[in-house]
Amino acid sequence: MRFILAGEGSSDLGSKDDQGGFRKGAMTHIIDAIALKHHDCSPEYEYLADVEVQRLKKKNPRLLGNRGREAKPHTEIYLSALSLGEEANRKAKNKGEDWGVVFFKDTDGTRSASPNLWESKVRAMQSGFDSSRNPYGIPMVPKPKSEAWLLGYYQKGLPEQRAYNHCERFEEMSGNDASPNSLKKLLQKALKTKGNVYELITEGKLRSVDWEEIDMPSFNLFRKRLENVLAEMNGQPPPHPVEETRVPEG
Repeated sequence: MRFILAGEGSSDLGSKDDQGGFRKGAMTHIIDAIALKHHDCSPEYEYLADVEVQRLKKKNPRLLGNRGREAKPHTEIYLSALSLGEEANRKAKNKGEDWGVVFFKDTDGTRSASPNLWESKVRAMQSGFDSSRNPYGIPMVPKPKSEAWLLGYYQKGLPEQRAYNHCERFEEMSGNDASPNSLKKLLQKALKTKGNVYELITEGKLRSVDWEEIDMPSFNLFRKRLENVLAEMNGQPPPHPVEETRVPEG
């Protein structure tokens, strides 16, 4: 199981160290936890920073002919997914083994943002992967941002709350960190810190979470898509119906 990882935010997927190695972030530890539960091993990753994704797009000769109308208004997300999928195809051909892609991007947005913002970003990724003909593309798009997924478990640190309780409500909160009731501030409160919450969220803790108990639409879509891809890469039937792993075309 080998994946290209791409996306924004060093505290989310991770970052490269001074020697070019990969330091995993919280979202990558979630991928590992799900893979370990079902397949007893973690995938191997090649992390591409945003600047490297931009280079892929610039040298891709197909892009001018693939600015698909279905991807608007998130054409750049579509083009990134297309380029990442094709890069995974090249690796698969050169190395004789399957390669997939996990493409991370927060939905973000404020309460006044389009209610379809999450769906349209996921559709743009799906469309890009489809155009690349890579069967193992996985959109990883928290709504509104990664703190919502983490609060599904870490809400247990809030007064009168317990882990996994009504997780879906966090998707309806503001993705604006400047908001007095932002998800970032709520996660800090749950973890009893005013600093970087990701320094307290360790690999071991994330592996102990029962991710199947995190019930919110954006996470469910990601998890089920990941579980299907992992199964297919291991020569097993996918555990979830396809319609539960894709946002329908609008």
